[in-house]
Amino acid sequence: MDSKTNSKVQRLVSPRRNGAKSRLETKAGSALPKYEKVTVYLHPSQIQDLDKTALAILKQIGLRVDRPELIRSLVDHAMTGLDPARKDFGKTVHKLLVG
Repeated sequence: MDSKTNSKVQRLVSPRRNGAKSRLETKAGSALPKYEKVTVYLHPSQIQDLDKTALAILKQIGLRVDRPELIRSLVDHAMTGLDPARKDFGKTVHKLLVG
């Protein structure tokens, strides 16, 4: 990443000043969902992928998305295909975790 892009990414993923809400948070109105804190360690390439995706979303859609919002959306999307009651559950999990 060049320094100009890196600077944009840093502004994109930096904490919001004065507790300002993101567009995704304010869209829901006053009934914001409650979250539990989870600590996850990511490989630097995964963080770079998240930042590139967030920057692309900002450029193409005009929506500012921070890392936690993006990760929550990715988890939600991934979980839609993981139903333990489905007979292909094992195959789906294997494909997700092993490739």
